[in-house]
Amino acid sequence: MSSEIKKFVMMREALVNEKASLEAQISTLQARHAEIVAALDDSPSSAPSVVPAKRKGGRPPGKVKQAAAEKAPKAAPKKKAAKKKAAKKKAGRKSGRRSQSAVPLKETMLSVLGKGSLTRQDIAAGVEAAGYSSANVLNSVSATLYQNKAFKKDGKKWKAA
Repeated sequence: MSSEIKKFVMMREALVNEKASLEAQISTLQARHAEIVAALDDSPSSAPSVVPAKRKGGRPPGKVKQAAAEKAPKAAPKKKAAKKKAAKKKAGRKSGRRSQSAVPLKETMLSVLGKGSLTRQDIAAGVEAAGYSSANVLNSVSATLYQNKAFKKDGKKWKAA
């Protein structure tokens, strides 16, 4: 016989063996399935149906939106409005104009970085020492460093570009 025919015969035998093995596994699984169905006292045809997804919030179907003119305008009492305003003042920023430094932050930072590469914290300390004021100087310095191309990052330190 030629080598191609031998290969074919060997491959056919391997496939026949694999088929027999798979058929044995199928019969074992079918028997196990029958045991499970009997234990559940359920027939295979009465599988549970798919439960529809629960409806999320929103307007129920069929409801029509009311026109804006039909809605009754709600007038808030003046006392409540005054209390809300007072609460906002306490929680948020200071009222009035924001403070302005004599020299813009970017220029102050460039002058501080004229000395060489510095970390963000060192730059913030130098900017504060130069007279720049802000609610959080480190945040302002960090934002300026990352937004402006006038500054370059060198490892953990920054330098003027």
